[in-house]
Amino acid sequence: MLKVEFGKNKKCPPPKKELEERYAALGATITSLARECDVVDVTMKKWLLQAGITIKSKQQTKREASQLKSKIEFEFKQKGR
Repeated sequence: MLKVEFGKNKKCPPPKKELEERYAALGATITSLARECDVVDVTMKKWLLQAGITIKSKQQTKREASQLKSKIEFEFKQKGR
């Protein structure tokens, strides 16, 4: 789960490294990240942009998630042999 800090009357975004890891590397969606941090999608998108992270299209996110799933399944099968 992403760590969200609280500032004066509002939430502060998680560290850039965590956002990059979850969104860019692990293929999480803006919606799933927003749920983890208990914020709305618009806030999460704003945090990603402020961190300098490029926003992906829904198609790109789905494609990357599918590729990651295939990779994990392949590696799991290889270990089972």
